[in-house]
Amino acid sequence: MLNMIWPVAVVVFGNCLYNVCSKGTPHNADLFLSLTAGYFVAGIACLVVFLFTNHGNPIGPEMAKLNWASYCLGLTMILLEIGGICLYRVGWSVSTGPIVVSICSAAALFIMGVLIYKDALSMTKAAGLLVCALGIFLLNK
Repeated sequence: MLNMIWPVAVVVFGNCLYNVCSKGTPHNADLFLSLTAGYFVAGIACLVVFLFTNHGNPIGPEMAKLNWASYCLGLTMILLEIGGICLYRVGWSVSTGPIVVSICSAAALFIMGVLIYKDALSMTKAAGLLVCALGIFLLNK
């Protein structure tokens, strides 16, 4: 059970911290320089954790195991960061902006799952999607 809970807790904690930091990014700071500073820290932190957890494996063979997804993930992170910071710069609040984004993302992933990955479509899941749409409507009322 703990194997199911700890990743959720990490994502929730990280998401809360992410939104506090995104909202706290100065409006007069250049968006891309701010992201560069953040990714520099993230890159160094990841490299340090890799060095302590890779059990002596050299970096070259480990790099060879990567595929397109690892590099594309870097580009998607930039989109998420730009969107997150701009969300607050245009006036969304911490209490509603991330919820609307999460609901819209979940709906888009639901549709992708059904159409591309052939996930099962049930009445319960469709009803959940409608409740999400109602939630967005109520949040923005």
